[in-house]
Amino acid sequence: MKIIITTLGSDGDIFPFIGIGLELQKRGHSIIFLTSDYYREMIPKYGFTFIPIDDYSDAEEMFTSVDPENMMDQFPKHLEYFITSPMKKVYEAIEKNYDKNTVLINWKLMAGAKIASEKFNIPLVSIYLSPSQIRSVIEPPRYTFSKILPLLPKFVIRQGYIKMDQWIDSLIKETINTFRTDVGLEQIETSMLDWLETPDRLLAVFPEWFGNLQKDWPAHSIHTTFPLFVESKAGKNQEALEQFITHEKKPVVVTPGSQLAKAHEFFKVMTNIVKKLQLRGIFRTKYREQLPEDLGDTILHIEYADFEKLLPQSALIIHHGGIGTVAQAIKSGIPQIIIPWGLDQYDNAIRIKKLGIGDYIDPKKIDEKKISKKITRLLESKQVAANCKKYAESFREVDPFKQTCDIIETMVH
Repeated sequence: MKIIITTLGSDGDIFPFIGIGLELQKRGHSIIFLTSDYYREMIPKYGFTFIPIDDYSDAEEMFTSVDPENMMDQFPKHLEYFITSPMKKVYEAIEKNYDKNTVLINWKLMAGAKIASEKFNIPLVSIYLSPSQIRSVIEPPRYTFSKILPLLPKFVIRQGYIKMDQWIDSLIKETINTFRTDVGLEQIETSMLDWLETPDRLLAVFPEWFGNLQKDWPAHSIHTTFPLFVESKAGKNQEALEQFITHEKKPVVVTPGSQLAKAHEFFKVMTNIVKKLQLRGIFRTKYREQLPEDLGDTILHIEYADFEKLLPQSALIIHHGGIGTVAQAIKSGIPQIIIPWGLDQYDNAIRIKKLGIGDYIDPKKIDEKKISKKITRLLESKQVAANCKKYAESFREVDPFKQTCDIIETMVH
Protein backbone atom coordinates (compact mmCIF):
# COMPACT_ATOMS: atom_id res chain seq x y z
CA MET A 1 0.00 0.00 0.00
CA LYS A 2 1.16 3.54 -0.75
CA ILE A 3 0.52 6.12 1.97
CA ILE A 4 0.56 9.83 1.13
CA ILE A 5 0.69 12.00 4.25
CA THR A 6 -0.04 15.74 4.08
CA THR A 7 0.36 18.17 6.98
CA LEU A 8 1.69 21.62 7.84
CA GLY A 9 2.62 23.42 11.04
CA SER A 10 5.18 23.32 13.82
CA ASP A 11 6.80 20.29 15.47
CA GLY A 12 3.62 19.37 17.32
CA ASP A 13 1.73 19.17 14.02
CA ILE A 14 4.43 17.19 12.20
CA PHE A 15 5.71 14.68 14.78
CA PRO A 16 2.45 12.68 15.14
CA PHE A 17 2.35 12.12 11.39
CA ILE A 18 5.99 10.99 11.37
CA GLY A 19 5.12 8.44 14.06
CA ILE A 20 2.13 7.19 12.06
CA GLY A 21 4.28 7.00 8.93
CA LEU A 22 6.99 5.02 10.71
CA GLU A 23 4.49 2.47 12.03
CA LEU A 24 2.96 2.02 8.58
CA GLN A 25 6.44 1.76 7.08
CA LYS A 26 7.26 -1.07 9.53
CA ARG A 27 4.19 -2.86 8.21
CA GLY A 28 5.60 -2.79 4.70
CA HIS A 29 3.91 0.27 3.23
CA SER A 30 5.69 3.02 1.28
CA ILE A 31 5.40 6.56 2.63
CA ILE A 32 5.28 9.83 0.72
CA PHE A 33 5.35 12.81 3.07
CA LEU A 34 4.06 16.21 1.91
CA THR A 35 4.90 19.04 4.27
CA SER A 36 6.84 22.26 4.70
CA ASP A 37 10.30 22.67 3.21
CA TYR A 38 11.26 23.70 6.74
CA TYR A 39 11.46 19.96 7.51
CA ARG A 40 13.49 19.01 4.42
CA GLU A 41 16.37 17.60 6.50
CA MET A 42 14.22 15.73 9.00
CA ILE A 43 11.67 13.86 6.87
CA PRO A 44 13.98 12.00 4.43
CA LYS A 45 16.09 10.51 7.22
CA TYR A 46 13.13 8.30 8.19
CA GLY A 47 13.11 6.72 4.76
CA PHE A 48 10.08 8.68 3.53
CA THR A 49 9.82 10.26 0.08
CA PHE A 50 9.70 13.98 0.88
CA ILE A 51 7.81 16.51 -1.25
CA PRO A 52 7.79 20.16 -0.06
CA ILE A 53 4.52 22.07 -0.37
CA ASP A 54 5.82 25.51 0.55
CA ASP A 55 9.05 27.50 0.39
CA TYR A 56 11.43 27.40 3.34
CA SER A 57 11.37 31.20 3.60
CA ASP A 58 7.55 31.27 3.74
CA ALA A 59 7.50 28.74 6.57
CA GLU A 60 10.19 30.57 8.53
CA GLU A 61 8.37 33.87 8.08
CA MET A 62 5.11 32.28 9.22
CA PHE A 63 6.70 30.87 12.38
CA THR A 64 8.63 33.98 13.38
CA SER A 65 5.74 36.38 12.68
CA VAL A 66 3.25 34.67 15.01
CA ASP A 67 2.21 37.32 17.52
CA PRO A 68 0.12 36.03 20.45
CA GLU A 69 -1.33 39.50 21.00
CA ASN A 70 -2.66 39.82 17.45
CA MET A 71 -3.84 36.33 16.52
CA MET A 72 -7.16 37.45 15.03
CA ASP A 73 -5.45 40.03 12.84
CA GLN A 74 -3.15 37.28 11.55
CA PHE A 75 -5.97 34.79 10.94
CA PRO A 76 -6.48 35.56 7.20
CA LYS A 77 -2.75 35.14 6.62
CA HIS A 78 -2.80 31.80 8.42
CA LEU A 79 -5.75 30.56 6.35
CA GLU A 80 -3.85 31.40 3.20
CA TYR A 81 -0.68 29.66 4.38
CA PHE A 82 -2.37 26.47 5.57
CA ILE A 83 -5.27 26.09 3.13
CA THR A 84 -5.16 27.95 -0.18
CA SER A 85 -1.45 28.49 -0.75
CA PRO A 86 -0.35 24.80 -0.69
CA MET A 87 -3.55 23.51 -2.34
CA LYS A 88 -2.28 23.21 -5.93
CA LYS A 89 1.09 21.72 -4.92
CA VAL A 90 -0.59 19.10 -2.76
CA TYR A 91 -3.08 18.17 -5.47
CA GLU A 92 -0.40 17.88 -8.16
CA ALA A 93 1.90 15.82 -5.91
CA ILE A 94 -0.92 13.36 -5.21
CA GLU A 95 -1.95 13.27 -8.88
CA LYS A 96 1.60 12.39 -9.87
CA ASN A 97 2.21 9.74 -7.19
CA TYR A 98 -1.04 7.91 -6.39
CA ASP A 99 -2.01 4.45 -7.61
CA LYS A 100 -4.96 2.10 -7.02
CA ASN A 101 -3.54 1.02 -3.65
CA THR A 102 -3.10 4.51 -2.20
CA VAL A 103 -4.54 5.93 1.02
CA LEU A 104 -4.33 9.63 1.86
CA ILE A 105 -3.69 10.74 5.44
CA ASN A 106 -4.00 14.42 6.15
CA TRP A 107 -4.39 17.13 8.71
CA LYS A 108 -7.93 18.54 8.45
CA LEU A 109 -7.12 21.79 6.59
CA MET A 110 -5.30 20.23 3.64
CA ALA A 111 -7.75 21.23 0.91
CA GLY A 112 -5.51 19.91 -1.88
CA ALA A 113 -5.68 16.39 -0.43
CA LYS A 114 -9.46 16.60 -0.08
CA ILE A 115 -9.85 17.68 -3.72
CA ALA A 116 -7.47 14.96 -4.95
CA SER A 117 -9.42 12.38 -2.94
CA GLU A 118 -12.64 13.38 -4.71
CA LYS A 119 -11.09 13.69 -8.18
CA PHE A 120 -9.21 10.37 -8.19
CA ASN A 121 -11.45 8.40 -5.78
CA ILE A 122 -8.67 7.87 -3.22
CA PRO A 123 -9.61 6.97 0.38
CA LEU A 124 -8.95 9.90 2.73
CA VAL A 125 -8.31 9.67 6.47
CA SER A 126 -8.22 12.96 8.37
CA ILE A 127 -6.29 13.12 11.63
CA TYR A 128 -7.65 15.38 14.38
CA LEU A 129 -5.02 15.91 17.06
CA SER A 130 -7.18 17.55 19.74
CA PRO A 131 -10.90 17.83 20.65
CA SER A 132 -11.20 21.49 19.71
CA GLN A 133 -10.45 20.67 16.07
CA ILE A 134 -13.88 19.04 15.81
CA ARG A 135 -16.79 21.43 16.01
CA SER A 136 -19.66 20.63 18.35
CA VAL A 137 -22.75 22.40 19.60
CA ILE A 138 -23.06 19.95 22.50
CA GLU A 139 -19.53 20.64 23.77
CA PRO A 140 -18.21 23.60 21.79
CA PRO A 141 -14.45 24.12 21.59
CA ARG A 142 -13.13 26.84 23.86
CA TYR A 143 -11.03 29.53 22.23
CA THR A 144 -10.98 31.82 25.26
CA PHE A 145 -11.30 31.38 29.02
CA SER A 146 -14.70 33.09 29.04
CA LYS A 147 -17.19 31.21 31.22
CA ILE A 148 -20.12 32.42 29.12
CA LEU A 149 -19.81 29.98 26.20
CA PRO A 150 -20.95 26.81 28.06
CA LEU A 151 -24.04 28.71 29.27
CA LEU A 152 -25.19 29.81 25.82
CA PRO A 153 -28.23 28.12 24.21
CA LYS A 154 -27.38 25.71 21.40
CA PHE A 155 -29.07 27.89 18.76
CA VAL A 156 -26.76 30.78 19.71
CA ILE A 157 -23.71 28.54 19.32
CA ARG A 158 -25.01 27.37 15.92
CA GLN A 159 -25.39 30.98 14.84
CA GLY A 160 -21.83 31.60 15.97
CA TYR A 161 -20.60 28.78 13.75
CA ILE A 162 -22.61 30.17 10.83
CA LYS A 163 -21.06 33.62 11.28
CA MET A 164 -17.58 32.11 11.52
CA ASP A 165 -18.20 30.03 8.39
CA GLN A 166 -19.34 33.10 6.49
CA TRP A 167 -16.18 34.96 7.43
CA ILE A 168 -13.87 32.06 6.56
CA ASP A 169 -15.72 31.41 3.31
CA SER A 170 -15.28 35.06 2.33
CA LEU A 171 -11.52 34.52 2.60
CA ILE A 172 -11.02 31.12 0.93
CA LYS A 173 -14.15 29.79 -0.79
CA GLU A 174 -13.70 31.55 -4.13
CA THR A 175 -10.08 30.38 -4.44
CA ILE A 176 -10.96 26.78 -3.61
CA ASN A 177 -13.97 26.67 -5.94
CA THR A 178 -12.00 28.21 -8.79
CA PHE A 179 -9.39 25.48 -8.42
CA ARG A 180 -12.09 22.80 -8.25
CA THR A 181 -13.51 24.11 -11.53
CA ASP A 182 -10.04 24.02 -13.09
CA VAL A 183 -9.68 20.30 -12.26
CA GLY A 184 -13.18 19.41 -13.40
CA LEU A 185 -15.03 19.21 -10.07
CA GLU A 186 -18.29 20.86 -9.04
CA GLN A 187 -18.16 23.88 -6.79
CA ILE A 188 -18.83 23.50 -3.07
CA GLU A 189 -22.11 25.01 -1.90
CA THR A 190 -21.71 24.27 1.81
CA SER A 191 -19.24 26.03 4.08
CA MET A 192 -15.58 25.21 3.53
CA LEU A 193 -15.11 23.88 7.06
CA ASP A 194 -18.12 21.58 6.72
CA TRP A 195 -16.70 20.30 3.43
CA LEU A 196 -13.25 19.71 4.92
CA GLU A 197 -14.82 17.66 7.74
CA THR A 198 -16.15 15.00 5.38
CA PRO A 199 -13.24 12.60 4.80
CA ASP A 200 -13.87 8.86 4.45
CA ARG A 201 -12.69 8.43 8.03
CA LEU A 202 -12.08 10.95 10.82
CA LEU A 203 -9.65 9.78 13.49
CA ALA A 204 -9.76 11.61 16.81
CA VAL A 205 -6.29 10.70 18.03
CA PHE A 206 -6.76 11.34 21.75
CA PRO A 207 -8.27 9.16 24.49
CA GLU A 208 -11.92 9.47 25.48
CA TRP A 209 -11.02 10.61 29.00
CA PHE A 210 -9.42 13.68 27.39
CA GLY A 211 -12.23 14.43 24.94
CA ASN A 212 -15.46 12.44 24.74
CA LEU A 213 -16.97 11.49 21.40
CA GLN A 214 -19.89 13.91 20.89
CA LYS A 215 -23.19 12.93 19.25
CA ASP A 216 -22.88 15.79 16.77
CA TRP A 217 -19.38 14.89 15.59
CA PRO A 218 -19.24 13.46 12.07
CA ALA A 219 -20.69 9.92 11.99
CA HIS A 220 -17.43 8.48 10.64
CA SER A 221 -15.42 9.64 13.69
CA ILE A 222 -13.35 7.08 15.63
CA HIS A 223 -11.33 7.53 18.83
CA THR A 224 -7.79 6.16 19.08
CA THR A 225 -5.10 7.60 21.37
CA PHE A 226 -2.34 10.22 21.50
CA PRO A 227 0.16 9.52 18.65
CA LEU A 228 3.21 10.41 20.74
CA PHE A 229 6.43 10.75 18.79
CA VAL A 230 9.56 12.69 19.68
CA GLU A 231 12.36 13.60 17.31
CA SER A 232 15.54 12.16 18.81
CA LYS A 233 18.39 14.55 18.31
CA ALA A 234 21.08 16.09 20.44
CA GLY A 235 20.69 19.79 21.10
CA LYS A 236 23.59 22.23 21.21
CA ASN A 237 23.52 22.28 25.01
CA GLN A 238 23.02 18.54 25.46
CA GLU A 239 26.00 17.99 27.77
CA ALA A 240 25.01 20.96 29.94
CA LEU A 241 21.42 19.68 30.05
CA GLU A 242 22.45 16.22 31.20
CA GLN A 243 24.57 17.75 33.96
CA PHE A 244 21.82 20.21 34.97
CA ILE A 245 19.16 17.53 35.53
CA THR A 246 21.42 15.44 37.77
CA HIS A 247 20.86 18.00 40.54
CA GLU A 248 18.75 16.69 43.43
CA LYS A 249 16.18 19.42 42.87
CA LYS A 250 14.05 18.62 39.82
CA PRO A 251 13.75 21.49 37.34
CA VAL A 252 10.71 23.35 36.07
CA VAL A 253 10.58 23.28 32.27
CA VAL A 254 9.41 26.45 30.53
CA THR A 255 8.54 26.76 26.83
CA PRO A 256 6.13 28.91 24.77
CA GLY A 257 6.18 26.35 21.94
CA SER A 258 8.74 25.12 19.45
CA GLN A 259 8.45 28.02 17.02
CA LEU A 260 7.20 31.10 18.89
CA ALA A 261 9.72 33.93 18.52
CA LYS A 262 7.82 36.75 20.26
CA ALA A 263 7.79 35.65 23.88
CA HIS A 264 10.12 38.20 25.47
CA GLU A 265 7.69 39.24 28.20
CA PHE A 266 6.78 35.60 28.91
CA PHE A 267 10.41 34.68 29.55
CA LYS A 268 11.06 37.84 31.56
CA VAL A 269 8.23 36.94 33.95
CA MET A 270 9.29 33.29 34.13
CA THR A 271 12.88 34.25 34.90
CA ASN A 272 11.76 36.39 37.83
CA ILE A 273 9.48 33.64 39.15
CA VAL A 274 12.11 30.90 38.97
CA LYS A 275 14.60 33.07 40.82
CA LYS A 276 12.17 34.30 43.48
CA LEU A 277 10.84 30.81 44.23
CA GLN A 278 14.41 29.48 44.24
CA LEU A 279 13.57 26.90 41.60
CA ARG A 280 15.75 25.45 38.89
CA GLY A 281 14.49 26.20 35.39
CA ILE A 282 15.07 24.83 31.90
CA PHE A 283 13.98 27.34 29.27
CA ARG A 284 13.40 25.80 25.87
CA THR A 285 13.33 28.06 22.81
CA LYS A 286 15.09 28.25 19.45
CA TYR A 287 15.42 31.99 19.85
CA ARG A 288 17.93 32.92 22.56
CA GLU A 289 17.42 36.62 21.87
CA GLN A 290 14.00 36.59 23.55
CA LEU A 291 15.51 35.55 26.89
CA PRO A 292 16.96 37.94 29.48
CA GLU A 293 20.70 38.29 29.00
CA ASP A 294 21.57 37.11 32.51
CA LEU A 295 19.82 33.87 33.45
CA GLY A 296 22.02 33.12 36.42
CA ASP A 297 23.18 29.68 37.54
CA THR A 298 19.74 28.20 38.20
CA ILE A 299 18.32 28.60 34.67
CA LEU A 300 19.55 26.73 31.62
CA HIS A 301 18.64 27.67 28.07
CA ILE A 302 18.28 24.88 25.50
CA GLU A 303 17.18 25.05 21.87
CA TYR A 304 15.76 21.54 21.83
CA ALA A 305 14.97 18.75 24.28
CA ASP A 306 13.58 15.27 23.99
CA PHE A 307 10.55 15.73 26.26
CA GLU A 308 10.07 11.98 26.51
CA LYS A 309 13.37 11.85 28.40
CA LEU A 310 13.37 15.27 30.06
CA LEU A 311 9.86 15.59 31.51
CA PRO A 312 9.95 12.45 33.71
CA GLN A 313 13.00 14.02 35.37
CA SER A 314 11.23 17.36 35.87
CA ALA A 315 8.92 18.73 38.56
CA LEU A 316 6.49 20.71 36.41
CA ILE A 317 6.18 22.25 32.96
CA ILE A 318 4.88 25.70 32.03
CA HIS A 319 3.96 25.86 28.36
CA HIS A 320 1.65 27.11 25.61
CA GLY A 321 -0.77 24.18 25.62
CA GLY A 322 0.09 22.51 22.33
CA ILE A 323 -1.44 19.04 22.30
CA GLY A 324 1.90 17.26 21.88
CA THR A 325 3.38 18.91 24.96
CA VAL A 326 0.15 18.38 26.89
CA ALA A 327 0.17 14.64 26.12
CA GLN A 328 3.86 14.20 26.85
CA ALA A 329 3.47 15.92 30.24
CA ILE A 330 0.51 13.68 31.13
CA LYS A 331 2.49 10.59 30.17
CA SER A 332 5.41 11.81 32.30
CA GLY A 333 3.18 12.20 35.35
CA ILE A 334 3.98 15.84 36.07
CA PRO A 335 1.65 18.82 36.59
CA GLN A 336 1.46 21.57 34.01
CA ILE A 337 0.55 25.24 33.80
CA ILE A 338 -0.68 26.40 30.42
CA ILE A 339 -0.41 29.98 29.17
CA PRO A 340 -2.02 29.72 25.72
CA TRP A 341 -1.68 32.07 22.79
CA GLY A 342 -4.20 30.59 20.32
CA LEU A 343 -5.52 27.65 18.32
CA ASP A 344 -6.48 24.58 20.41
CA GLN A 345 -4.45 25.70 23.41
CA TYR A 346 -7.26 27.32 25.43
CA ASP A 347 -9.43 24.23 25.10
CA ASN A 348 -6.55 21.94 26.06
CA ALA A 349 -5.84 24.11 29.11
CA ILE A 350 -9.42 23.90 30.35
CA ARG A 351 -9.39 20.10 29.96
CA ILE A 352 -6.13 19.82 31.92
CA LYS A 353 -7.60 21.79 34.81
CA LYS A 354 -10.78 19.66 34.81
CA LEU A 355 -8.65 16.52 35.04
CA GLY A 356 -6.96 17.94 38.14
CA ILE A 357 -3.45 17.68 36.69
CA GLY A 358 -2.68 21.32 36.09
CA ASP A 359 -3.91 24.86 35.78
CA TYR A 360 -3.89 27.74 33.35
CA ILE A 361 -3.19 31.47 33.21
CA ASP A 362 -4.98 33.95 30.97
CA PRO A 363 -2.21 35.32 28.69
CA LYS A 364 -3.75 38.78 29.02
CA LYS A 365 -3.40 38.61 32.80
CA ILE A 366 0.11 37.31 33.35
CA ASP A 367 0.95 38.13 36.95
CA GLU A 368 4.05 36.94 38.80
CA LYS A 369 2.29 36.48 42.12
CA LYS A 370 -0.62 34.55 40.61
CA ILE A 371 1.65 32.23 38.64
CA SER A 372 3.91 31.73 41.67
CA LYS A 373 0.95 30.68 43.81
CA LYS A 374 -0.21 28.19 41.20
CA ILE A 375 3.27 26.71 40.84
CA THR A 376 3.54 26.27 44.60
CA ARG A 377 0.07 24.75 44.88
CA LEU A 378 0.65 22.25 42.08
CA LEU A 379 4.04 21.19 43.41
CA GLU A 380 2.75 20.70 46.97
CA SER A 381 -0.68 19.15 46.28
CA LYS A 382 -0.92 15.43 47.04
CA GLN A 383 -4.19 15.24 45.11
CA VAL A 384 -2.58 16.72 41.98
CA ALA A 385 0.29 14.26 42.31
CA ALA A 386 -2.19 11.37 42.62
CA ASN A 387 -4.13 12.58 39.58
CA CYS A 388 -0.95 12.92 37.54
CA LYS A 389 0.05 9.37 38.47
CA LYS A 390 -3.40 8.04 37.58
CA TYR A 391 -3.42 9.47 34.07
CA ALA A 392 0.25 8.63 33.47
CA GLU A 393 -0.58 4.99 34.18
CA SER A 394 -3.17 5.04 31.39
CA PHE A 395 -0.27 5.23 28.92
CA ARG A 396 1.26 1.97 30.13
CA GLU A 397 1.22 -0.85 27.63
CA VAL A 398 -0.65 1.34 25.14
CA ASP A 399 0.84 1.42 21.64
CA PRO A 400 0.41 5.03 20.46
CA PHE A 401 0.05 4.04 16.80
CA LYS A 402 -1.34 0.51 16.54
CA GLN A 403 -5.07 1.26 16.57
CA THR A 404 -4.69 4.29 14.29
CA CYS A 405 -2.67 2.33 11.74
CA ASP A 406 -4.96 -0.71 11.96
CA ILE A 407 -7.83 1.54 10.85
CA ILE A 408 -5.79 3.16 8.08
CA GLU A 409 -4.91 -0.27 6.69
CA THR A 410 -8.63 -1.07 6.25
CA MET A 411 -9.19 1.97 4.05
CA VAL A 412 -7.63 0.88 0.75
CA HIS A 413 -10.22 0.09 -1.95
